[in-house]
Amino acid sequence: MKIDNGLINLLSNFDAVITKMLRTVNFWVRFGLSLPGRISIMKTFLLSQLNHLGCFLMPSDSQLTIMQDLCNKFCLGRNRVSKSRLYLSPDEGGVGLIDLRHFLVAQQVLWFKRSNMSTRDNWRCNLFELGLGNPYTINPIKVDQAKNPILYGLALSFGFFLEKFNKLNGNLQKSFILNNPNILRNGKGPGIVDENFLGAGECNFYRLS
Repeated sequence: MKIDNGLINLLSNFDAVITKMLRTVNFWVRFGLSLPGRISIMKTFLLSQLNHLGCFLMPSDSQLTIMQDLCNKFCLGRNRVSKSRLYLSPDEGGVGLIDLRHFLVAQQVLWFKRSNMSTRDNWRCNLFELGLGNPYTINPIKVDQAKNPILYGLALSFGFFLEKFNKLNGNLQKSFILNNPNILRNGKGPGIVDENFLGAGECNFYRLS
């Protein structure tokens, strides 16, 4: 990974990943594998190249589009499948391909669980502090992107996950209130419920129920 002193060209590292993925596809496409075989190759040799950096750094939209198209075209070959079935599991009548953005979001969300379990590393301590003692209450608007570009990206992924998660199966009822994108304040103007609004020392542990 190449890191510039201004931390503004981090995403350029994915250009090399795209090149490696394309090289891998060009090698395996010659073997005429079945659809399940190509999907196995994609999960084994393509995802691993992406996840090496993608587990903590999200590619740009254009880079993700290139990699997603590369994986989908390799796996599908000449098969034509509706977009609605691409990422469904075979049990649901789908092909079982992987949505790369959702895959990377899932990988990045795991860092919050790890930091909540232990603060033995600097990055864990930073997540712990940004969440006011609870990493699960981090909101990207509370993270300085210029100072912490990696943590800001992780916070974006966690916010994306949390918003979807809270809308399922009544999960919102057990969610933390602080900085929750699904819970908006009303008494002191619109916006998320932050520590200033709650005015409590351990407000990050408040839940709806």
